[in-house]
Amino acid sequence: SHKTGDNTGREVNSFDDAGTFANGTKLPFQKSVTEATNRSEYTRDGFMGVIEFKPFKGFSSTLDLLVSTTNRTSLKHQVAFPKFNEGTLSNATVVDGVALAGTVSGVAGIVQTIGNKQKDDNLAVGWNNTFTLTPEWSGVVDLSHSKSKRKETAIDSNAVTGSTGALTFDSRSSIPSFGFSGNLADVNTLLLGDTPWGKGWLKKPSIDDKMDSLRLSLSRSLDNGYFTGFTVGANYSKRSKVLGMTEGSLSFLAGGNTAKLPNASPIRAGLSDITVLGWDSLALIDSVYKYTDMGTETWAIMKNWRVEEKVLNTFAKLDVDTKLGSVPVRGNLGLQLVKTDQSSTGLNDSTVATWDDVNGGPNTFIVKQTAPLSGGKSYNDVLPSLNLTFDLGNDQLARLGAGKMLARPTLRDMRANAIIECWSPASNPKSCSGNHSGSGGTPTLDPFHATTLDLAYEKYFGKRAYVGVAGFRKKLDTFIYQESFKSDVLASKFGLSGYPMIDYSGPRNGTGGSITGVELTANAPFDLISPALSGFGAYINYSDTHSSVNIPNSIGGGATKMGLPGLSKRVTNLSLYYEKGGFSTRVGVRDRSDFIGEFTTNEYERKLTYIQGETIVDFQIGYEFKDGAAKGLSLVFQANNLTDATFQKYRLNADGG
Repeated sequence: SHKTGDNTGREVNSFDDAGTFANGTKLPFQKSVTEATNRSEYTRDGFMGVIEFKPFKGFSSTLDLLVSTTNRTSLKHQVAFPKFNEGTLSNATVVDGVALAGTVSGVAGIVQTIGNKQKDDNLAVGWNNTFTLTPEWSGVVDLSHSKSKRKETAIDSNAVTGSTGALTFDSRSSIPSFGFSGNLADVNTLLLGDTPWGKGWLKKPSIDDKMDSLRLSLSRSLDNGYFTGFTVGANYSKRSKVLGMTEGSLSFLAGGNTAKLPNASPIRAGLSDITVLGWDSLALIDSVYKYTDMGTETWAIMKNWRVEEKVLNTFAKLDVDTKLGSVPVRGNLGLQLVKTDQSSTGLNDSTVATWDDVNGGPNTFIVKQTAPLSGGKSYNDVLPSLNLTFDLGNDQLARLGAGKMLARPTLRDMRANAIIECWSPASNPKSCSGNHSGSGGTPTLDPFHATTLDLAYEKYFGKRAYVGVAGFRKKLDTFIYQESFKSDVLASKFGLSGYPMIDYSGPRNGTGGSITGVELTANAPFDLISPALSGFGAYINYSDTHSSVNIPNSIGGGATKMGLPGLSKRVTNLSLYYEKGGFSTRVGVRDRSDFIGEFTTNEYERKLTYIQGETIVDFQIGYEFKDGAAKGLSLVFQANNLTDATFQKYRLNADGG
């Protein structure tokens, strides 16, 4: 199979923490802002094959293979105004000491093209064998192997004009808008060159992810009026994931501090009306830029890690088919005994240093400690489950589900590496103004643990139309979240006084919380109304979910309760479709309210942020050949986000302040 696609998105961001202007007026957002336009494309080629072998009655063997290669390329054309609060504010609209709108003169703009190229090679092989031993007994032996390899190149390419301009801003609408008086689209004045972030930076991360598993099960059929059979078995899996990272700075092959932009063209950066030059930064590697690999530096080596997870799941299931009074009941009772062994290796690196901002001399290290870091844990879980369906008659069903569940941490969250940095100028040696941060993984993370209860009612109209209502509750015993907090590690571990606290972030376990909600679903083919509407139909699903967990020191606030990351309170999915004679078309609408989500930083760290609700409209049209030489071939065209809905992140104290 072969698949291609492309995407364009626009964004505005702020970063570098809060700030004020020289006159004490506060900013409405963080003190550095960017406007960016993202353009990406991908191709995916794949092959899938299945071989089934039945040499004799009672034995069947199936071998399946999936191979795919995906290539992704993206270019992010961005204009940045770092620390624009250092300019002069005028014509400001100030409310409660905050400049909601105004003009800032003396601001320098940096134009960037951030390029990213990925290649993913995936392989999955499965071998399933089923045995019928007697009329009552049967068995399954299932082996599988999968691996995924990713090679990535990410480049930041920077350009400047050497002059400043006036930046206008207005934060009084839901999305801030900006304007800039300087010309950032003139190829004669905008040059590749040095910036506060250097001339450029190149990263080459790689990921190697492997998993092997073996599943054995034995089943026996029963016929006693209560149970129809039982299954016992075990599943063993071993997974490993390795992240390799090398990176370094860029300089110009021709020497000097500037270089002309080749093949640049004007492009609108972001959501505001700011035009900049855009270029293909990936094409400049080895043609304009020279790469200095710093992968042997300690701070680069410590970004490499390996995680391994071994899981043995022993299970038993009893199938139910009986009556409760006059009501038919079917379902199952289950029990899982799960043993997990997780481990990781990496590095721990701590740096407290100054750079010579006066004479340009060498760096001075007050603390420089690097050591191997490893960790892990083993734990056992007992997970009972109950799933029953009650046939109420007249095409009505009631469903009951209850049990204990777990969801394991991501392997990245379990990585054994940690970094602490404090960089200061020699003129202010204890300020940590260059960097005062730390981050790392937690090899001893517990999984999500929850006790669940689900109730549902469904009414069917023939074989295609139905309505349903469901309620659910999950009591969270443990969960995983990204914690950000102030750490006194410089004083407590290294005995340094007069330094600020370190902003540290990493995955942690929380305890206590719940998820409750209700879900409404309906599917209706329109030929129930009139035969003339044959093929037309609609599907709608609505959920209202309330979640609450105890998370300290997160999202820049001090509250102890917040919603569980990833969950919106309200989500609606609506789909209008037509399917007939091999032809199909569908319009889908998804609407969700605000939620707490995650984003990936330039350092490949996961951070929490608030994400504004959105309404997405998608369209799909396709045709499947029903006969002839092309029988079974399907052609599909998809278009996503037809209304160009915005994806908006924002910061807010967790207590609503």
